[in-house]
Amino acid sequence: SSTYQDWSDTNRDTIAATLRAAGLTADQFGSEQTTMGQLRSISEGAIGQMQALQVGHQIAAQQVAQSQKLRGLVSQQVTMMATWYQSEQAEKDLAQTRREEFFNASAPATTGGQTMEPRW
Repeated sequence: SSTYQDWSDTNRDTIAATLRAAGLTADQFGSEQTTMGQLRSISEGAIGQMQALQVGHQIAAQQVAQSQKLRGLVSQQVTMMATWYQSEQAEKDLAQTRREEFFNASAPATTGGQTMEPRW
C-alpha cells in the first residue's frame, strides 16, 4: 500500500541522512587529529605565557567544535530512532485496525435463500 511505502521511504531517508552525517564526521577525524597534533607541538614549544594562553584558547575552540558535532550526531540518531519507532507503532496500529475490522464484520444475510430439502 502507499502508506506502507511512505513509511518505508521515510525510514530509509532518515537512516541515509544519519549515516551521511556520521560519515562526514568520520572523514573529518583525520584532519582534526592533525590540527590537535599541531596545537600540541605549539604548546610544547611555547615561549612565554601569552603563546601558551593562545594555544589553550585554540584547544578550547576545537573542543567546542567537537561538542557541536557530537550534538549534531546525537540529534540525528534521536531523529532516526523516533522515525523507526513511529513506523513500528503505525504498523501495529494498522494490524490492530485490520483485526478489529475482520472480527467485528457482520455476517452476510442468510435469509431469503432456497430451503435445502433432500431429493430422493
